[in-house]
Amino acid sequence: MSKIDILNDELLQGLPEFNRCVWQFPEVDEFLPWLFKDAPNTTVLVAHDNGRWLAVLGVFRRIYLVDGAPVECGETYAWATLPDRRGSGLGIKVMKAMMEFGRPLVALGGSADTMEFMPRLGFETIGWAPVLNLPLSSRIIGHEGGIPSYGSIKDLIARVGLTMLTPVLRPRQSPHATVRNIPMVTLDQKTLDMPTLPGFQPAYTADLFTWLSLGWRQMGTFLPFHFERDRGLIGWAFARLSEEAPGMTVGRILEFKFSPNTNRRDRSAMVRAVCAALAGMNAMIIRCATTCPDTNIALRSLNFISRSQIPAMVYMADLSAIQEPVRIAPLRADGGLLPLPVRSAV
Repeated sequence: MSKIDILNDELLQGLPEFNRCVWQFPEVDEFLPWLFKDAPNTTVLVAHDNGRWLAVLGVFRRIYLVDGAPVECGETYAWATLPDRRGSGLGIKVMKAMMEFGRPLVALGGSADTMEFMPRLGFETIGWAPVLNLPLSSRIIGHEGGIPSYGSIKDLIARVGLTMLTPVLRPRQSPHATVRNIPMVTLDQKTLDMPTLPGFQPAYTADLFTWLSLGWRQMGTFLPFHFERDRGLIGWAFARLSEEAPGMTVGRILEFKFSPNTNRRDRSAMVRAVCAALAGMNAMIIRCATTCPDTNIALRSLNFISRSQIPAMVYMADLSAIQEPVRIAPLRADGGLLPLPVRSAV
């Protein structure tokens, strides 16, 4: 007889076997507890039979801004079921148990099963994130369907306008509009508390970035960005550089936040600086998937190209319809942030 419990030290003993059957992460002692137990503000529900995992669902508990007001939401991750229990409904039961906590749940993309079952469970699609790509290597250019060849890398860099050796980006219009990228080791709470463009979006706390910085080395290198103009904070960003396949170094833009004091030129300068940093660290391709309209405008101005899009879905709980811009990015517990290959949700 199976039952559903919140993950604890005793249940953690069944995680390695479940991992081998579902995700097949490298079996290193520190990684699985780090991801499922040590992550800040996390709830993980496990359907199990005397400690043997049958299905699981985790959420990051995070404050979202809804019309400027804080609301605790859960960002879903690691929704999976043992292959021999597919069709048993256990994955659905675990999701319903999580919904009973009464908080809204947010998801960005997911497996084919996730896309099929979430609407049946009452999740609403509130926005779409184009999957944007900028190839920077001759191994990539011309070989990804739908992405045109720009010729040499020199030609591509010139067309995109990446300034790799200039730490200060100076728009032509005014010397007072200088955007500066200030080097940082991590993102501090003062930076994270910066007022942002209005929209339905997460608010971040510094413990998330501390947890990531102490994480699994094979996740790659996390890069924080802090942007100022005239000594005032106007934006921040977070990216990851990693080898996602043998010989394939990928830069992923995980989040961008812009101050209400920015204009389109400022936002393009900030995105260009992040792309320049990733290109300078030998990224072969830069990827991003966000619903944020301002980030997407800036990315497209640098000739990022989209071949597909993924939905942002929310189980509304007691939220009313969302009428403001949706700004959901992959700075979360799966997708672009962590290498979490979920085979099946239900």
